[in-house]
Amino acid sequence: MVGFSVFTLLMIVLAAALTRSQEVWRRANASNSSQVELRKAFWALDRDLKETTFETVRATTGPVSLTGFDGDAVWFLSAQDPTTGEFLRTDDGHPLWQRNILYYAVVPDQHRQLHGFDCAGGADGDGYETFCPHKVLLRKVIDNPPGAAGPVVGSSDQELLLDVSPYLTRPQGYAPSTGEPGLESVTIAAKNLIEFRASLEPNPGWNGEVSITLSAARIEEASRLIRVGSEPLDSFAQTFSFSLFPPLK
Repeated sequence: MVGFSVFTLLMIVLAAALTRSQEVWRRANASNSSQVELRKAFWALDRDLKETTFETVRATTGPVSLTGFDGDAVWFLSAQDPTTGEFLRTDDGHPLWQRNILYYAVVPDQHRQLHGFDCAGGADGDGYETFCPHKVLLRKVIDNPPGAAGPVVGSSDQELLLDVSPYLTRPQGYAPSTGEPGLESVTIAAKNLIEFRASLEPNPGWNGEVSITLSAARIEEASRLIRVGSEPLDSFAQTFSFSLFPPLK
């Protein structure tokens, strides 16, 4: 009886240890998944903003898919040759603008097909949706030559888009959108984001600053404890804030 009791106690301790180790593994895996997406978004933005100047960068609020703005939209001109990757300049040394680059966060259409349920959504005090952790950060390359009434393909010199609202569309699942004027390519820079916020020169004295805040949720962990998409995710969010400084000229 003593031996059986000791064996039973040992099994209970081992089972508790195994359960705990599984929980730690799930938390670590969920944290790693969200960090990977945050890093992917940073690398994409950092790479592109090095190919522009601060004077061409613009930011505005993004689309509304659920109960508030999905996030912000930021766009700018790029002097990177789309074929060679070379930074091009005119004879007098100014950047030779090649394309408009647009980033924005959005909740994909066909959400139920992607995730098995629909997020109800919920907005924060600033009017931004913060309950759905399934937003994607889209990167669009747009050809818009100078003097054109609208985007027209074929020019090697560009003007900055004044209005990006026609491009702030929701993808069908993860499939890239097509048919938008002058749209050359669409890629998903990151998935499963809660937040994408962008502001220009928010800190006095920091000239040329593009301030970015990204957040992603540990979705696997959150789904075990709350109704994901219908409740705040503050306890499960990982936030990454950084500043980038495109050249001033």
